[in-house]
Amino acid sequence: MAHIPYGYKIQGGLAVIEKSEAGKVRAFFDHYLSGMSIRDAGALAGVPRSQYGLRKLLSNPVYAGDDYYPGIVSQEVFDQAQLLRQERAKNNHPVSGRRGHQAVPVFTRFRMAEDPEPEVDEDEDPVARAAAVYRRIIPVTDDE
Repeated sequence: MAHIPYGYKIQGGLAVIEKSEAGKVRAFFDHYLSGMSIRDAGALAGVPRSQYGLRKLLSNPVYAGDDYYPGIVSQEVFDQAQLLRQERAKNNHPVSGRRGHQAVPVFTRFRMAEDPEPEVDEDEDPVARAAAVYRRIIPVTDDE
């Protein structure tokens, strides 16, 4: 195994539960299911992971057990955590990913010229290619 999940250790070629870490994993799942954020649940449980690491831990099915790893949490607890994650994801804004933020249309005073795109040599300098695109940006007039 290239990576051993938090809460486990390898002894004699077998994955076994590391008791002190496994207790923190169980507490993390319990705190999360009680309504805490991932970050707060991890901090209170004492799991030394970043928010990204906590999200990975929460979604890793080995914690419910598989052919190699014994379960630290029950399948029911794991499944409840996944349902809660999905429900919380639905409540987050699809663009920003942050709760309570709504997309706002952006209005500008510029548009792209209708002219066909200028010929730009593929081997040309990237700065020259960008300049060719920027030349097509024109201001919007009051008549438009």
